[in-house]
Amino acid sequence: MPPETERPGLFRARSMCLVSLAVATLAAWLMACGGGESPRGGKTGATPPPAEGRPSLAVLIVVDQLRADYLTRFKSRLEGGMLRLEREGLSFADALHEHANTQTSPGHASLSTGMPPSRHGIIGNRWYDRASAQMVGCVQDAAYPTLSGRGGVSPSQLLAPTLGEWIKKASPQSRVIAVSGKETASTLLAGRGADAVFWYDRIAGRFTTSRFYAQEMPAALETFAKARPVSALACKAWDRLDGAGDLPEADPDIEPWEPAAFGGFPHRMPCPDSSAPAASPGSIAQGLESEIRITPFLDDMTLDLAEAAIDQYELGKDGAPDLLAISLSATDFIGHRYGPDSQEMLDQIRRLDKRLGLFLERLDRRVGLDRTIVVLTGDHGVTSCPERNPAHHAGRVHAADLERRLQDAMAARLGPGQWVAAIEGPQVYLTDTSGRSAPAAYDALVKEPSVAAVYRREELVGGASVTADSYLPLMRASWTPQRGGDLMIRLKEGWILSDNETGSEHGMPYPADMHVPLILRGPGIKAGSRPEPVLVYRAAPSIASLLGMSWPGNLPAGPLPIAP
Repeated sequence: MPPETERPGLFRARSMCLVSLAVATLAAWLMACGGGESPRGGKTGATPPPAEGRPSLAVLIVVDQLRADYLTRFKSRLEGGMLRLEREGLSFADALHEHANTQTSPGHASLSTGMPPSRHGIIGNRWYDRASAQMVGCVQDAAYPTLSGRGGVSPSQLLAPTLGEWIKKASPQSRVIAVSGKETASTLLAGRGADAVFWYDRIAGRFTTSRFYAQEMPAALETFAKARPVSALACKAWDRLDGAGDLPEADPDIEPWEPAAFGGFPHRMPCPDSSAPAASPGSIAQGLESEIRITPFLDDMTLDLAEAAIDQYELGKDGAPDLLAISLSATDFIGHRYGPDSQEMLDQIRRLDKRLGLFLERLDRRVGLDRTIVVLTGDHGVTSCPERNPAHHAGRVHAADLERRLQDAMAARLGPGQWVAAIEGPQVYLTDTSGRSAPAAYDALVKEPSVAAVYRREELVGGASVTADSYLPLMRASWTPQRGGDLMIRLKEGWILSDNETGSEHGMPYPADMHVPLILRGPGIKAGSRPEPVLVYRAAPSIASLLGMSWPGNLPAGPLPIAP
């Protein structure tokens, strides 16, 4: 096993700095909130540059589950776009998401709105809806069916305007495009009023959109589906970039905390029939359309589509600045299956680095990097597989088992009945909305060996805490009265809430999950590195400022310190 990559001592030392930063920032936001949002979105803090001096395009690249240490631990193996952005851009070495429920959807919504989940409303990938008594997805909307025929999608549950909406309000001629491997990511990055929002449909095996954004399949997607059919990847193998052999920056291939059913390299994609080579070692049992998400092929396709969109929508070609938001999802899928310390993750980051290098070259030819702002960051990090270091005394918590134990404990104390409605991430929903059953739930949860703290509704709503818990501001940032649970739980550091016996997870307020890279490159940005802690959601007002546009006056914080 290589040297420990989680550096638990350093992470714990940084946690107190992180919490202090969150407390101060949230306090400043609460003071700023009172004035509401100005008609043009507040002041930029500087006179906009002349039109001819402004960038013509901003590209926001969000790598799903991009843990901060990937760019340092794997640096000697990088030679493409990530390394170029770090060399030519301004890096913030201590960039943090300031909410507790570090999942994909809250992270993307915070990046696009500049606000915490408690303000933009996306407290998780999904939550329990009391009115319908069922779980609802954060972009789920039956009123707007997808054009590939599966479900409905819209940003209707997003309660704050996005960067794309700020841009459209100031410059209606500007174009806003979002592309991702996930519908949640592209929809929440774009918000309302975008010109095109695309995502990969794992059932249909193609990129699609919904009727919220288009009434018929856009020509760009039809053309792309013909030029890059998923069927062309059938039987294709994902092998190591350098061929056989483990690299020392990651754990050996096929560790016990990786799923044995998928084997090690090479990972071969399903073939059209069972007699094809998919039966070889490392082959995958599920369908091709779904399986490509858990390989570098998904990011390749997403960036190919982003490049096609630059041409199709003529981004960066006129005086109205445009926004291209790209969310690359494969790192998240690979991390969940194999873990962040696997040979698969190392190979994924290397391949993504190489592909981003090609993307930057093509962007330079199409638009010009001297006229483009590029921002690279992540929506959250990830915790290492708990079995990897037994000395941490961490483990896995199965949500279904936790819910069953809580239900049994409450029934033993309160009598027969269904007392638990749902547990979703850190949110615990009870069937009794009067609050009378909450003490029984609290007493049961604090006895769980994996649980570090339990937070009552009265604490989350803003009342005084019965303990001096420094994590409370982060928990409050992931909660709203309408969508949040009756209680919230914080697991002990290193524990994960997962229904799987292998792979890893994220979703807790610890540096492994909160700390992500943040790099800005473009005109008006001096290359270098800054060591101070910063909040990642400041990327949105920073992009607006660099484009010479305003941003909402009620954001918790303004642009990053990027002056040359």
